[in-house]
Amino acid sequence: MKVVSNGSPLIALARTEHPDLVPKLYKNIVISTEVCNEVVIAGARLRGAIQVARADWIQVTPLPDAKDLINEGHWL
Repeated sequence: MKVVSNGSPLIALARTEHPDLVPKLYKNIVISTEVCNEVVIAGARLRGAIQVARADWIQVTPLPDAKDLINEGHWL
């Protein structure tokens, strides 16, 4: 099963100091480049940023451009 996440659940879990709970439930989590930038780069000084950056179970994937989705027949 593919699980896609935004930043809030990752930050919350990292702050609990139990980010190891997620990989026990799911093999990996997919986040967009934008989410990674929000959590790891913009939030670099916040608790949880380092844990998210180091998590080997998080896969960072760029989002497709919205116009490409429309051209392929997907609706937003």
